[in-house]
Amino acid sequence: MPPDELVRVSFTLGPDAPADAEGIWARPTDRGTYIVDNIPFYARDVALGDEVGVDREGGRLWSRGVLAPSGAMTLRFVVLAEDEYRALRDMRWLAARLDALGIDHEDDEDRLMVASVQETHDLDALLVAVRYFRASGKGRVELGSLAPWWPADD
Repeated sequence: MPPDELVRVSFTLGPDAPADAEGIWARPTDRGTYIVDNIPFYARDVALGDEVGVDREGGRLWSRGVLAPSGAMTLRFVVLAEDEYRALRDMRWLAARLDALGIDHEDDEDRLMVASVQETHDLDALLVAVRYFRASGKGRVELGSLAPWWPADD
């Protein structure tokens, strides 16, 4: 398989997730491992760029876990607005803040946005946006994966 070809690696999800597993795009390495190539929406303890080991089972690749962390972490933003207009407005507000900080993000077009954060990003500015997002009632923020440089109280 060419190293630039993307494949789906399945990650088992916990009981609070909307499905049993999440398929995440990854690139094969010459060592038989895979590099995560998109931001996980629901899978925990994995981030964009992490290297994962896999098992083949039932025609699918299943993650055995992170072998080499990328240094990135995943933040999950859940928009709480009940009406569609406010939810869209809040998603756009959040996307604009993340874009201004150069932070990669993806959304599922239904009140959930995930962001891949690096230690090199402006963490002070990001924390201001995160705290405002929570305090204003726009939504809640969840940690999909954690990095040692992220503040313990956020």
